[in-house]
Amino acid sequence: MRVFTRTLAGDLRRTLLTATAVAAIVASALAYVSNYIEDLLQDYPLYVLNAFASVSSGTMSQLTLLLCALPCATIFCTDWNTQFIKFSYVRSKPYNYSLSKVLACAVTAALVVAASQLLFVGLLSLKSPFVNAAEDLSGYLADLRGFDVFWRQDNIFLYMASHILVKALWGAFYAVCALWASTKIPNLFVVLAMPILLHYLVFNAHYYVPIPQWADPELVVVSGVDLGSPGLSLLYAVLYFCVLIGLVGFFFSRGVNRRVARG
Repeated sequence: MRVFTRTLAGDLRRTLLTATAVAAIVASALAYVSNYIEDLLQDYPLYVLNAFASVSSGTMSQLTLLLCALPCATIFCTDWNTQFIKFSYVRSKPYNYSLSKVLACAVTAALVVAASQLLFVGLLSLKSPFVNAAEDLSGYLADLRGFDVFWRQDNIFLYMASHILVKALWGAFYAVCALWASTKIPNLFVVLAMPILLHYLVFNAHYYVPIPQWADPELVVVSGVDLGSPGLSLLYAVLYFCVLIGLVGFFFSRGVNRRVARG
């Protein structure tokens, strides 16, 4: 356990506690803000909650997915290309090595996404009011489903926290997929292109393969599967992405072992 803890701490220093992670957070937040820069410059009425809802109503952009993977998805690729893996793989033992890389990658990507969304809200709050109390949203709120229902129940904090959490897990899934790809082709450019390619494949798959609602990632990440309770919808979304991350992490571990065995 001590070996694993030390390995994980070292991996988090290499991924999370870096200038690249900070730059990814800032760049992602600014990408969100850029959608409203014209409104801000022209003093057009803009409310933070409405802007957050607009951003949360869709999936993350390809730029955001690339940025959340940037600080962490190349960690195995770097180990392999520098031959550092010959030391770290043996010293930390295979299982510890793979699990540490998956956790460091997932945690870093998730925190980059979460921090960028919080920074986005904070930047808008500097100039715009949080909510328009006089605005009648009854028609809009009546159509909400999944964990969006938190808003209709006046649980604004839970509504925002739910979207940030699910988007963070979604980003973590893409980053871990890119990490797994690095065991197949340990090339930095190929690894960083993986989130963009996967985003295209995932959201065009339903044109070729029928996907049930409970397994549709676009539905799960945007508002969650409607299970009659926003809490259950949120729990399902969290478990959905945790299972996907765990599966891809398992494939990453096998890929690492196979590549090291082949030398």
